[in-house]
Amino acid sequence: PEFSLPSYSVDVDEGSPAAVLITTPAPDADSGAVNSLVFYSLAARNGTATATDGTVDVATLFSIDVSTGTVRSLVTFDAEVRTLYELTVSASDAFGSDPVHVTTVSLNVRINDVNDNGPVFLGAPFDSEAVSETASVGDQVAVIEATDADVTASPLEYRIEPTTGMFDIQAGGVLTLRQAFDAEAVPRVTEATVTVYARDADSGAEAPVTVTVALQNANDNAPRVLNPLDLNVQLDENQALGVPFVTIQAVDDDVEGNTLSFATTSSQFAVDPLSGEVSLTLALDVETRSSHSLFVQISDSGTPPTVTEVQVQVQV
Repeated sequence: PEFSLPSYSVDVDEGSPAAVLITTPAPDADSGAVNSLVFYSLAARNGTATATDGTVDVATLFSIDVSTGTVRSLVTFDAEVRTLYELTVSASDAFGSDPVHVTTVSLNVRINDVNDNGPVFLGAPFDSEAVSETASVGDQVAVIEATDADVTASPLEYRIEPTTGMFDIQAGGVLTLRQAFDAEAVPRVTEATVTVYARDADSGAEAPVTVTVALQNANDNAPRVLNPLDLNVQLDENQALGVPFVTIQAVDDDVEGNTLSFATTSSQFAVDPLSGEVSLTLALDVETRSSHSLFVQISDSGTPPTVTEVQVQVQV
């Protein structure tokens, strides 16, 4: 038998139903009822057809008409699994011929990629993203990336809903801050939810994913003194040592309510580290000094801590 071509190839679109692919005739020039008969068989180039999910029998994928050499597909192919099957067609004399001649030819079946996969988000669900209240408009919050499983991936376009909310979506699925926020605002909002859509620019297929972003409080408020007018004090020079004569009242406006501590480097005065009460450690002497300026540092327990310095003015 002699094939009419030195090799054969055929293209099949992925997803196509099983059908006739090609006929590979190999006529036998011998005469006679037996010698002129040809029988066809089919095998993978190396005996098997190997796909990404393992090694499968070529007989489960293709069939060949033993009398005509017509090759059919038996399955619906997926280009994302395999794009090329390398087969061998054999044509042999009929059983009983003497001698039996066998001729082989290669047959390549190419599986064409079709845009049959929509966008799929990587890493979903997106329920643990976070942004600090110190973030600036335009800062990156997260990457909400999608992929196209097609062999030839289509460009992906992103959009977000609501479009007037706290966030924008950029190329590549980059979620950015559109509006700054204050964790201390009333009513307090601790998280925001948006929907990001990825769209296949070629097919129009679109996939949504819900993104929940925690709005994190930051230690962005320094301690605030409540009674600054009380910190101008007049004392008799016989003021008792260790007896509080003024209390510095302060608060932390951060929502997590940091603990405040008070400190001073003065040797003349002392300040209680927890209550902010100020007292004398050394006796006053108006003849030596009639006024004193005491500087007190108020620190919060945040990370990193913030510090406010306040001045207590004492007239003797």
